[in-house]
Amino acid sequence: MNKKLTYILGLICIIFFTSCEDIIDLDLANSEPRVVIEAVADMNTSTIVVDVSLTTEFFGEAIPNQVTDANIIFRNAAGEEIEVPVGADGRYTLSPINVVSGETYEIEVTVDDVTYRAETEAPFPVDLLAVDTIFNEPFFEGGDPFYQSLYIWQDAPGQENHYQLRTFANDTLVGPFAYYDDDGLDGQTFVRPLMYPVEVGDTVRFQLLSIDEETYDYFIQLESALNQGFNSTTPFNPTGNFDNDGLGYFGINVYNELMIQF
Repeated sequence: MNKKLTYILGLICIIFFTSCEDIIDLDLANSEPRVVIEAVADMNTSTIVVDVSLTTEFFGEAIPNQVTDANIIFRNAAGEEIEVPVGADGRYTLSPINVVSGETYEIEVTVDDVTYRAETEAPFPVDLLAVDTIFNEPFFEGGDPFYQSLYIWQDAPGQENHYQLRTFANDTLVGPFAYYDDDGLDGQTFVRPLMYPVEVGDTVRFQLLSIDEETYDYFIQLESALNQGFNSTTPFNPTGNFDNDGLGYFGINVYNELMIQF
């Protein structure tokens, strides 16, 4: 094993075991039918997309039933209310919307005369400074050479920041999502690995997303629940920011990206 590969694998192990993530208490799953709402406002595209479904077990085998007759209202920082219409694909989409970092936004979803509300604060963008890549020879005879990549960014000091890494190889989303916060690391430089081998000839978009705290908490819980396995005797539902016992979350993100041809 060459020195570069030994170095990067060691670095990945250190990052994996020292990454800072909050510990979240999880609610037990409920077998009764419940509404699941996934609402994401994308500041780059000025679009909000909402998926609404009804399911009996959030982590069970049942296929969620899409809800296409919900009434959805997006409320901006000035208190103006805008209806989010349903599309032919059953998803609710509104564009353009004006979302400003540091302002608070709210969404209201009504299903069968029950209203679920959630609010969150729009995050501030953080620049992805660089992507460091190291070329590795194949591990075994007949294998393909590959690149290992590291995201590098500078945390914005003086504010709570939450991050998601997202990667597209040849326009296909690849690798597991990774989530980080700056608890105890305010203002420091982050160096975090892409847990996916990039092959020679790939065109890759590396995205650093700044996400709201509610989105971060939700997916940390989801990761914890999945780690317990779908066959767990007491599966968990991640607790989002919707009231009235609604599952799911309302989040806002903004990202910047670097594209590399390998």
